Amino acid sequence: MSLEAIKQVAKAEEENRLLIEQAYADSRKAEAEARAQADQMIRKAEEEARASVTAMMLDAETEAEARISELMGRNRQECESIREQAGKNVSKAASFILERIVTI
Repeated sequence: MSLEAIKQVAKAEEENRLLIEQAYADSRKAEAEARAQADQMIRKAEEEARASVTAMMLDAETEAEARISELMGRNRQECESIREQAGKNVSKAASFILERIVTI
């Protein structure tokens, strides 16, 4: 083999080695970029989930407060109705007690 042929083979081997090194470097860089992008996507998804849960909690609290107000209104009306009914029965009860006392 001539000296020129040996030099060409050595040069080709060196170029091949450099190409392989560059390919590995490019691969590592692409992997790092993909991992960073995936991490960013995960953080964004977590933030969106937190915001969604917060909104759902606020909606649930608002709905619960409205339901509580409605039930309290009904309870007030029912209590008032019971008071009125009890007030009507007070005179009957007093008459009944007086009648029992008088007959004893």
